[in-house]
Amino acid sequence: MKKIVIALALICVSTTAQAQISLRDVVVQRGYFIDKSEQCKGELKNELWDFCGCEADLTYPQIEDGVGHPLIESRINTRLKFLASKEQCLGEPAPEPENADSHSTLYESSYDVLVNDSRYFSVLQSTFHHPAGAAHGMTTQNAVTFAMPDGKPLSMAMMLDESQQDAINAHIYDSIVSSYEGGVEKGSYWDEVLNAKKNSFVNRNACDGCIAYLDKKGVTLAFRPYSVAPHSAGIVTVVIPNAFIGDPALKSYLETVSDAE
Repeated sequence: MKKIVIALALICVSTTAQAQISLRDVVVQRGYFIDKSEQCKGELKNELWDFCGCEADLTYPQIEDGVGHPLIESRINTRLKFLASKEQCLGEPAPEPENADSHSTLYESSYDVLVNDSRYFSVLQSTFHHPAGAAHGMTTQNAVTFAMPDGKPLSMAMMLDESQQDAINAHIYDSIVSSYEGGVEKGSYWDEVLNAKKNSFVNRNACDGCIAYLDKKGVTLAFRPYSVAPHSAGIVTVVIPNAFIGDPALKSYLETVSDAE
């Protein structure tokens, strides 16, 4: 009898671990657009296009199957669409410019499904924006994590243990400093920035210059370019140890699936 019970338990655990949401790509915006403001009126010549034109290739995921409840599915899809629609071209659709080497504004997006099982569903949306005339583009990220099967969004305040805020900030500071090749030069601009934020990267579970998401490593904080390091460093990520996780269910989950200590 015990063998049967154990076998059934293993089957249930296996089924739970494998449950996944199926997704489809949805286009937010794709193609060429032209600003119709007063300074952009006229023929679409190269000079005008470079200043007033915009090219977009923006997509995001939508749930196709696997949630089991239409209201929960709709709530998650609405949130995913909101994240993907934060940045896009302005103006009206326009024909493709004659100049293939156009230097107009560019928006491109991609997304990563970080966790997709019966317990949690986590998506990271990345958008690259290169304004016309700018020296370089910038990638911004937005993320959302849902506790399944009820589709409840998890905020950073729910993920982290607020009572350990000082220890969390110390861990973030040490992790960022160690990410600098050769260390942070004492007295430099970035040394001053990091020291000014040393005790307040996370303050009452609000993050200065970062977003929080769940992946297989644990809860990760991602700091946007220029917030804690120069643009060349890209997006700086810090994995939060499981000891600093506040939500008991999430902490238990991470102890079984993550590499975080």
